[in-house]
Amino acid sequence: FASTLPYPIMLIFTVCIVSAIISSIDSYINAVSSVFVKDLFHKYYRKNATLDELQSAGKWFTLIFGAICILITAIFANSILGLLMLQASIIMAFAMPLLFALFWDKTTANALFVSSFSMLIFALFLNFYNPWGLPIIPMQAVISPIIVYVISYAEQSKLSASKQKGMEV
Repeated sequence: FASTLPYPIMLIFTVCIVSAIISSIDSYINAVSSVFVKDLFHKYYRKNATLDELQSAGKWFTLIFGAICILITAIFANSILGLLMLQASIIMAFAMPLLFALFWDKTTANALFVSSFSMLIFALFLNFYNPWGLPIIPMQAVISPIIVYVISYAEQSKLSASKQKGMEV
């Protein structure tokens, strides 16, 4: 391929590919920062935050998230398979609870959050430290629905118990 195209055309082609990749990565980091600021920081941490505080939190989160991404890429620089396994296990941490929620109507938001967060920590831990050689993705596929079911069931029974007490009074 390199021998058939003139050098300036190859250079333009390379610049276009690199700029498309950088644009996509920038969009992902911006989306993650927006989700963090609006759904977590503003909702749970600082409910009365000003616009400047929200922008500052977004900038700091973008910086920290970008540094984490660079660090993970540097760790897996020599192993594309390791990077793909990390990516698959992170996707699985969020996909399994959502798939379970599609098929069970009584799934609660807290159960999805706890399951996704715990499976993310589980996946990151086993991707970086797994001396036993445990299969990460199949374990996530089994453990995640169990967490969702147990938490949703506990919340449903707590809700029904409070409704029954309310009816007696």
